[in-house]
Amino acid sequence: MEFLEKQKEDALDGYVKRYQTKTGGQGIEIVCGIRMRKPPCFPEVTELKIGEHVEEIVIPNRMFPNVRKVISNSSSFLSGEYLIQKAGLKILLNTFCRRKSETINLLGVQKIGAFAFDGCESLDLQGTSHICDCDKNAFTGSAFEKQPFVNGVKMADSILVDVDKDADVIILPDEEKKITYFCVDVSGVKHMISHNDTFSRNLIRTFPQKLTLDADDYSMYPEDVRELMQRRVYGSYIHEFCITERTQKALGVRMENGLLYTDNMEELIAGSVNPGDVVIPEGVKEITGFSLERTAIRSIAIPDSVKKINGYAMSNCDKLASASLGNGVEKIGEYAFFSCESLKSITMPKALKVIAMNAFTYSGLKSVILNDGLQKIGKNVFLDTNIEEIRIPASVTQIGDNAFPDSLKTVYLEKYTPSILLDLMCEGNDAMLLIQTKEKEIMIPKQVCYTNKNILFQKLKEYFETPAAERFSVYGYARTEKTRRKLAWYEYDTFQDKNAKEYLRRHVKSILKEAEAKLDDEMVVRLLKAGMMSEKEKSSFLNSDAADRMPVAKAYVLKETKKEKERFQI
Repeated sequence: MEFLEKQKEDALDGYVKRYQTKTGGQGIEIVCGIRMRKPPCFPEVTELKIGEHVEEIVIPNRMFPNVRKVISNSSSFLSGEYLIQKAGLKILLNTFCRRKSETINLLGVQKIGAFAFDGCESLDLQGTSHICDCDKNAFTGSAFEKQPFVNGVKMADSILVDVDKDADVIILPDEEKKITYFCVDVSGVKHMISHNDTFSRNLIRTFPQKLTLDADDYSMYPEDVRELMQRRVYGSYIHEFCITERTQKALGVRMENGLLYTDNMEELIAGSVNPGDVVIPEGVKEITGFSLERTAIRSIAIPDSVKKINGYAMSNCDKLASASLGNGVEKIGEYAFFSCESLKSITMPKALKVIAMNAFTYSGLKSVILNDGLQKIGKNVFLDTNIEEIRIPASVTQIGDNAFPDSLKTVYLEKYTPSILLDLMCEGNDAMLLIQTKEKEIMIPKQVCYTNKNILFQKLKEYFETPAAERFSVYGYARTEKTRRKLAWYEYDTFQDKNAKEYLRRHVKSILKEAEAKLDDEMVVRLLKAGMMSEKEKSSFLNSDAADRMPVAKAYVLKETKKEKERFQI
């Protein structure tokens, strides 16, 4: 016996000091960091003192099963009944094997460490409302783990310790008290019944396959239910969501075909994470904001009764490939179809008057049909889509900044409106835009030199408003040299514009130099066919290092040079 005691003392040699408590019991002072997973047991110790410089203590409950008081002189630990570490959060490390008759109060504790309850016989746990993290093995080896399932669950106050994954239905005991944390993954559970917004809490990270909300709780709102239906964490989400009749009545909502509406069926409130193909019934007047945001909706059919699609209604729905908007929608709210990457085409409703900012930004749109009667297109509405051409109805009076994408090449104006033209002249990248009306068309730069913008605007105004006004050269108004050259080539190729040709001729050396650097055979041949290269420039090209790497251009230049020599000999 003396030998065994000596072994126990030797195991702690250098780590601790023994002392006698004020009540005459045995105490141990930890004087340096200690880490022991399988140490001997010291049942005689009732008090634990922590030295000033101790920063780490890793010991099992069973080492000191009868400790009921902790005195800490270290800034890393708290004094009290349990071993609690201060590391940003207050972390419960050890409860020291509480007996059945003892109450465990964790008021103020925010996190529970692994095996913190190992060996505890008590089921009387309180003060868990502030727990924001809990190790999955926190209750291993405790009475909480060994208790029988009740309605498919094992609870430790407001913490879900375990679930019976073989049960057909699990009823959560959250009718009066919300569950603060799940220590177990519930994604394999077939069906759960909850009585409040337990699953809306950020600390709940897994979800059952089916969830039924059965709440007679007037503190919840329809928006809370929407958040619950659409919550998704690391790929886990509720596949089937149901609401009991009493809950629908309490919240003033109605569930139809997996979609949540107001009880009068006039507003769509929410859809589930994976609603598939959605058909909104006739009579619904409004699609509320965020109602289908970030869901896996594939298509939506909206009836003529709907007057408004609110902001963010279907934003970030990357699988939405088809949207039939009906004829009655008067306004599409901001970001309504933002980043719907699979949406390739859309026809606007006949009644539509306003498309708010960013409504279709980053969507996959290639084709858009705007309706007669549309009045306002907000800023960034079609920014970063793939639209190349669009028709602007005569009814449109306002277009916001960057309303169209860089890919836009052609705009057809049903009615020439100076303000609309000015809006279009502010569009985006270093490229050209063809403006067409019933009678005329003209290619303009998307970016105009600031000092020339008003001059160009006045010229365009006169061109479109005066039937007899003739087309004029536009290339000189472009902000960059690159666009000026593009426009000059367009005007020369399309209209044999003499001014454009003269401009290109003046810059032929730099154009040729750039073509050689890029090995652009086509550009050299183009210059040659347009008669813009002098004999000196042809000779310079043939003697350049690039000529041998540009066989097509070289062949054309040699052919033209030969023709010149033959003409000279004759």
